[in-house]
Amino acid sequence: IEEVKLLIATECRNKTVKQAYLFSCYCGLRLSDMETLCWKDIICNDGRYMIATVQQKTSTPIYTPLSQNAVKWLPERKPDNNDETLVFAELPSRPTTNKILKQWVEKAGIDKKITYHTSRHTFGTIMMTVGADLYTTCKLMGHADVRTTQIYAKIVDSKKIEAVDMVDRMFEREEATDENKRILDSSKNEIAVLLCNINFEIYALCLNKLRLVLFLTEYILRFVQRILSLPSIK
Repeated sequence: IEEVKLLIATECRNKTVKQAYLFSCYCGLRLSDMETLCWKDIICNDGRYMIATVQQKTSTPIYTPLSQNAVKWLPERKPDNNDETLVFAELPSRPTTNKILKQWVEKAGIDKKITYHTSRHTFGTIMMTVGADLYTTCKLMGHADVRTTQIYAKIVDSKKIEAVDMVDRMFEREEATDENKRILDSSKNEIAVLLCNINFEIYALCLNKLRLVLFLTEYILRFVQRILSLPSIK
């Protein structure tokens, strides 16, 4: 989900590729279905948009309600577009689309190999993350077998494990911080003791020097007194 937000915030050199990819992230359509999607396949009843089409890969009819986030990435329908007009008529060839996607993803700072089909995986993961049940997600994606959809449940479970592991890492960091603090306090005490010892040694050294100075001063005074006490020579 965070990576989808990054892509939304990042400029893509081809507007149609960005619109199509993000639309698929929010509805789960394969690229083959996007290439054949016509305006007649998008139905609006009482403000609620829905896709009613037949999957190219499985020939299975699908009826998928569209969220507001999905509708937001639909291109504007031109006045001369009829029901048979392709919704994403300006979508380039598949190799070009995937090349543009790669550049867009790199520009967004996402270090992953992404093709158009990952938008479908994103939709499945989002559905399971927000709490949709396995059967509903299966139907929304047009899977013939619910076991195909289970991969997204496993992805979400792995995310849950990662989230729990983050708690462990947080407490490990706190324990490491406490240990570092203990070591720092111990080091401070050792430094304080060392400084006290150094100060005492400096004090003792200075005292000894002072004693030496006093001794020499006393010695000089006595020497001067002796000289002064000698009889003068006439």
